[in-house]
Amino acid sequence: MLKDIFSIPVDIHDYNFDVKLMSKVCFEYLKENKDLIEKDTGQNIEDLIDLQLTWTDNKFKINTKGFNTPEYPIVNNTWSKLPREEIWEDLLKEVETKSNIFIKNFYNKKLKLGEFWINICRSGSRLNPHVHPNSVLTGVFYIHTSEDCGDLRIENPYTTQLQMNGGNSQLAQPVTQYGAGYWDLPPTENRMYLFHSWLRHSVEINKSTYPRISISFNLIDDSDEEIITNLIEQCYK
Repeated sequence: MLKDIFSIPVDIHDYNFDVKLMSKVCFEYLKENKDLIEKDTGQNIEDLIDLQLTWTDNKFKINTKGFNTPEYPIVNNTWSKLPREEIWEDLLKEVETKSNIFIKNFYNKKLKLGEFWINICRSGSRLNPHVHPNSVLTGVFYIHTSEDCGDLRIENPYTTQLQMNGGNSQLAQPVTQYGAGYWDLPPTENRMYLFHSWLRHSVEINKSTYPRISISFNLIDDSDEEIITNLIEQCYK
């Protein structure tokens, strides 16, 4: 009998949110900041492959330098609050609820939303392998997807051990949940993935002609006030 002793779970939830409205609002954010973005980049907004939009410290920050260079050089200081914030309220509360249920399997602690950001990934975009420091759980919710728009790739943390086969090339690893070096999770509209922030992951190239739109987020210890501002409190107090 094969018994799982140690496991690396990913928590998956499907919803019925109005993702068409969410998608519309994402592009409204871009349109309303179009002049600011094009002035900073010197490019037409339609030519930018990777865009990250985040609301933090009562400012709307935009990154156009690609997800592998997490800088936010463009800042809109004119918004006193996030426009149409009610669109995200139910989703973000659900993120906190499901995260606190998930984390009970590992820690006796309460989590809160630390930060969230909108990803607009056009054709050709991709995200290199990385982890999320200073957070406990990380996740993504898909707003708009299409075929071949880029799988979420989770790396097997035991890959090094699996490769220690004493130089015997005959010990090929089977593609199973035990022997695979990575596992691809399909981007599916209205689906959320939750996983440990230390779990190394990446996003495959968007080979479609349509943008992939998602919201990513980090969850932190509710007792840790200094790591990062609680955006739920900022947006919905």
